[in-house]
Amino acid sequence: MHEALCSTLHLDKAISACVKAAPKSFPIDGIFLNYYRDDIQSIQFLALATQNRSHLKLDVLSIPQHVLSNFIVSDNFTTVILNRLSDEPLTDFVVKTHFRKVKSAIVMRLKVDDTRLGAVVFFSYQVNAFQPQHAALVESLRGPFSLLASRALLHLGLISEENKHTRYSSHTSHHASQPKELLPPGFIAAQNSPISALLSQLPAISQSHQPIVINGEEGTGKSRLAHHIHQLFNQPDKPLAALYAETMTLFITQPDKSPKVVTISQQDAINDTLFDFAAGGTLLIENIECLPENIRIQIMKNIQIGQEQDRLSHIIITRTLPNQTLVDSDNLLSCCAFDRLFCLCISLLPLRQRKEDIPELVTHYLLKLGKKYQRRLPLLSTRFQRSLLTYGWPGNIAELIARLEKALISSHSDILDIKPGEYEQELSGAEPSILSLNEIVKRHIIDVLKHTNGKVSGEGGAAQLLKVNSNTLNSKMKKLGITKENFMQNSRE
Repeated sequence: MHEALCSTLHLDKAISACVKAAPKSFPIDGIFLNYYRDDIQSIQFLALATQNRSHLKLDVLSIPQHVLSNFIVSDNFTTVILNRLSDEPLTDFVVKTHFRKVKSAIVMRLKVDDTRLGAVVFFSYQVNAFQPQHAALVESLRGPFSLLASRALLHLGLISEENKHTRYSSHTSHHASQPKELLPPGFIAAQNSPISALLSQLPAISQSHQPIVINGEEGTGKSRLAHHIHQLFNQPDKPLAALYAETMTLFITQPDKSPKVVTISQQDAINDTLFDFAAGGTLLIENIECLPENIRIQIMKNIQIGQEQDRLSHIIITRTLPNQTLVDSDNLLSCCAFDRLFCLCISLLPLRQRKEDIPELVTHYLLKLGKKYQRRLPLLSTRFQRSLLTYGWPGNIAELIARLEKALISSHSDILDIKPGEYEQELSGAEPSILSLNEIVKRHIIDVLKHTNGKVSGEGGAAQLLKVNSNTLNSKMKKLGITKENFMQNSRE
C-alpha cells in the first residue's frame, strides 16, 4: 500500500492504487479525503476511491453548528477506529450525508506543526469491520498521505505556510490571539514515537527552577529545544544569556533590544558575572563539555550557591554526547547529579532510534524547503523512502534536512530520487551503530512475522513461535510501532 501511494502524483489515482493494494485481511471498500474549511464552516472533499472507481471529489458540505461545536480537532490527531460512527458526530454526519452505505471507518487526521492537512477516511460497508492492527496499518501510511494531501491543498490554495489552524469550534474567533506554541518548531513526533511523551511534558519541565540539562548527539536539536524552554518559561521581558563554551562567547537577547555579544574570560566564568548578564532571566550554557573541568565545576558550584540564596531563576545546559551513544528510550526525562548538582535531565533520541518519526519530519521539511525554493511539493521515490528508513543518520535531523535540500536542488522533476546505493556508499567505513534492546526485539519480531506470513496468533503463528500470549505480542507490536506494512514490505524484498 505504501508503494502504491507513491506510484503517482495524482491524488485520486494514488488512493485508488492504495485501495487495490490492500491485503485481503484489510476489509476496506474505499478511501476518501476531506478538509475542514473554517472560512465557510464546511467540509471540502478532495478525492474518493473505491474498489471500482476513483475521482477527484470537490463537493462542499456545510456543517451544522451543533455538530461543529462539539468537535475540537486539536485533541484528535490520532488514528481512530469508528465501528460505531455515532462515536464521532462530525464523521457520522459526513458519512450519513454522502456515503450512506458506509458502516465502519478508520479516520486519520493529518497535520504538520499546526497546519491541518485534513482527514483520510478508510471505510467499509461491513459492521464492526476494523481491528487495532488495521489502524496500525493506516498509521504507517501517514507520511505519504501527508505529502499527497499537502500537494492537493496547496494546489487548491486552501493552505499556505502562514495558514495555521488548530481547532474546529464555533466558539473560536479568527481574530483571537494565538496561544504560545507548546512544541519547538520542527520537533515532530509520530503517535507511537518514544519521544512523544517527553514533548508533551515540556510546558511542565519549563517551569522548574532546577537546572535543566539537555543531552543529545550533534544534530538532535538541543539548542533549539533550550531556546524553546526559555520561551515557555513565561518571562518574555527577561533576557536569554547564551554562553557558547567552545568560543567563550556570550550572546544576550531580549525583546525590543539589539542582541549583545560579549567575550567571556575564564575569570568571568568562575565568578558570578555570568549570572549578572542573565539578570533574572535564563542562563543557557551550550556544549558545557567544552569547558575546562575546573571552570565547569566552579560554575556548577556557583549555580548551587545561587539556588540556595534564591538569586537565580532559570538555568539550561546542553551537553553533546558522542556519536553512536545508546539512549534509553524509556527514560528520556530523569533526575541526575551533574558535577554533584542535581538537575532535571532531558535525553534527546538520535534519529536512528526514532525512525517512526521520519515520514512526518520529511513532510515538514519538504514543505519548508519547497517554499524556500519556490518548488511544488515533491513526492519521494520508493527507493528514496526505503533509504530514509534504513540509513544510520550519524548527523541526525541536521543531516536529514541537508539531504532533503540536496535532493530537491538536484532534482528536475516532481519525484525526488537517489542513485542506487548512494546512502550505503556514504556509510562505508562508518562505525556500526549499536542497536537498542527495543530495536533488536523489534527486528526479531518482524523476522518472525515474515516467517509466518503475518500470522500472529493460532497454530504456527508468531506468538506460538515466540512462546508468548498473542495479546502480549500484539501489545508489544503496538508499543514498538510494528505495523503490517513493516513485515509485508520485508516479505516482498
